[in-house]
Parts: sequence; C-alpha cells; structure tokens
Amino acid sequence: MDTIDLRQFKWDNKDNFKIIDNKNNWFEKLISVLNKDIALFSPQLSIKRKGSFFSELGSLISSGIDIRTAIELSTSSKKKDLIFKSVLDEVVAGQSFSIALKNSKKFSAYDFYSIQIGEETGQLPRVLEQLSDFYSKQIDQKQQLISTSVYPALVICTAFGAVYFMLNFIVPMFADVFTRFDGELPALTQWIINASSFVSAYFYLAVLFASAMIAMLIIYRKNEKFRKHSSAIIIKIPLVGEVVKKVYLARFCNSMQLLLSSQVPLLRTFGLVKEMVRYYPLEISLTNAEKEILNGKPLHKSLGMHSIYDAKFIALLKLGEEVNKLPEFFKKIADQYNKEIDHKTKIMGTILEPLIIIFLGVMVGLILVAMYIPMFQMSTKMF
Repeated sequence: MDTIDLRQFKWDNKDNFKIIDNKNNWFEKLISVLNKDIALFSPQLSIKRKGSFFSELGSLISSGIDIRTAIELSTSSKKKDLIFKSVLDEVVAGQSFSIALKNSKKFSAYDFYSIQIGEETGQLPRVLEQLSDFYSKQIDQKQQLISTSVYPALVICTAFGAVYFMLNFIVPMFADVFTRFDGELPALTQWIINASSFVSAYFYLAVLFASAMIAMLIIYRKNEKFRKHSSAIIIKIPLVGEVVKKVYLARFCNSMQLLLSSQVPLLRTFGLVKEMVRYYPLEISLTNAEKEILNGKPLHKSLGMHSIYDAKFIALLKLGEEVNKLPEFFKKIADQYNKEIDHKTKIMGTILEPLIIIFLGVMVGLILVAMYIPMFQMSTKMF
C-alpha cells in the first residue's frame, strides 16, 4: 500500500491545505533568503521595516486613533526594538512625530520631510500610505530582479565550478598519460593542458585579485569619479544597462509623485530625491535642472537637456505641467517603467539561461574532445 508523506502538505494563510513541491523547495528558500532586506552597511532602517511601520501607522490613524496611541499599537509587537521605542518615548514627551523620526537617525531626510509636510497640512494618513506604497514598490522591484537573476547566477557558478574541476583535476590526469606518449600533441589538447597548468598555478591569486576588486568597489562606491565612470559603463551594457536605467527612473518618478502630492516645493523635492535615489546621472541632471528652473525654464525643458530621459518621458512631463497634474503624470510614468522592467527582466532570464547552459556544454565538450583526440591517436599507433 502506498504511503503519503504528510510533510508535503502545509497550511496556507487562508487555512487551506497546499502541496509543497520538495524538488523546488530549496530554490524557493534561497529566493526568500535573498529577498530578506538586510542593511548591513546602512545606518538607516531597512525599507521593508519602514514600509511595514508606515503601513500599520497609516491604517490606525485613518481609523481615527490619535498619533500617540497609533504609535503605541503599531510598535507593540516591536517592544524589543530600541528604534521604535525611542520614537515612541519622544512622542510621549511631546515631540512631533517627524522630529522623533529625525532624532532616531534611522529614517531618511526624505521620510522626515514627507511626514513633516503631512503633519503641517493635516494629511499625515495619506502621506504614510504613500510612503508605505513607495517602499512596497521598491521591495517588489528588488524581489523581481533577484528572482530573475538568481537562477542564471547559480548556473554560471555551476558552469565555472565544473570547468575549474575538469581543468584542475581531470586534465592533469590525462596530461600524466600524455607525457608517456611519444608524439606531438594536437594544438587543442596542448592549449587545454596549458590552461590547466595556468589555473592550477594562479587560481588562488585570481581569487585574491577578485576579492581585492570587490573590496575596492565597496570602498570607492561613494567616490564621485568612480560613480560617474561606473554608471557610464553599466548603462552601455546591452539590455542590462537599459534595465538599470529604468529601475532608477521608476524610483525617481515614484519619489517625485510622493513629494509633489504632499505639496513639497519642486526645488526642495530635487534635493530629497537626490538623497534617496543615489544614481549619478540622475543627480547631475537634477543639480543642473535646479539652476535652469531658477533661470525661468520649465521642468520638462530643464530635464530634456539630459540624455538619461527619453522623449516619451519628456513629452508626458510637458503634458503634466500644462494641465498642472505633475504628481499624477509622474505616477503614470513610474507605472510604465515598472511594466517595462518586468518585461525586460523576463527577456533577460529567457535569453541568459539557455546561453549559459550552451556555454557550459561547449566548454565541457571542448575539454573532453581535447583529451580524447590523443587517446585515439595512441590506440591507432598501438594497433
């Protein structure tokens, strides 16, 4: 009689049974680990925790609960978190919510200024909801990019691992046999053996060099010249550069929509957005646009001077200015970019996966052919 493994069943969030495919469970667990929002090198709160906090708080205030009670309720499950406790203590002591966030030093100037405007205009629930939505979109983008890239990354690692194993362990075994073979080796075989010797001799040096390069990237990631050149290189990479550009443009549009709908002055939004987005081409364009706007140029013409913004973006921005609905048009542009990002990341995954598998097959096949050609020559000489 067949047995049923009860471990393949699990309750979902709606109290229904669902079947878990254990074959893919390890991959789903890996995706969930990578999707965790960990900010090891950032002094600020992670976007996931901020989004959750603002969402809970906005819902409570919208239902008529005062700000102090709302903070107490939304932080009740986070009692061990000193960040939220310090915010609550300051509000209880009579400080405004925005100042309490600022003093915690765990929230950005973007968060502080948005909430301060919400307090002054009496639109705090709407601002909190918009902040929550803004961070949710950032999390969705991150999860989307991770889900698309993690499988190709695993295949690439497997491919290089397989090639390294063959060059470091399999090829030397054949090379020992060929040394006893009195004859000239085929050019392909000799090339593979030379490559194997090089990998065996310099592999650890290559790992050390790669580690040094990663360390340099971390150290110089905030250097202006480095950011300028690295962004220029990345944006020229086929398909990848276009996706990176659209990700930052979508974040820029979402940020502008949130701040402008909260009645933040246009020039002030530029300073806040530059702190939030942190993408060199965007920062330069906004710095120059500030000067152009002060000289009387409209927004669409000021931004249109920079190649990072496409013609469709500028046309929609011009229309938004003409009808005085910039926040709505920034939202529309952001939604369009998000759809394009989704489409292009799917294309990247579809193209990369078979290409990597083909590369692995060609490399392994090449090594095997190079090793077996001399073996056939040896066998013909023997007979």
